[in-house]
Amino acid sequence: MPPKGFVLPSKTYKDLGEMYIAPDYIKTKKEDINFLLIHGYLHLLGFNHNKKSDTITMQSKEQKLLRELMKLD
Repeated sequence: MPPKGFVLPSKTYKDLGEMYIAPDYIKTKKEDINFLLIHGYLHLLGFNHNKKSDTITMQSKEQKLLRELMKLD
């Protein structure tokens, strides 16, 4: 049972997929969890880096989202 006041998603939402985070990988490679989450989310939305133009588009969106996220701190 969700907590009182918790807003449940509509039953008509579209499941985009799943992301798995590997804490050991992040720690060993000293990866930025914020970047990995944004990168994974963009993949779920259909972005990829198969071609150079796709890579440029995806990197641009990643940087914009990271800047916005940093404003929240």
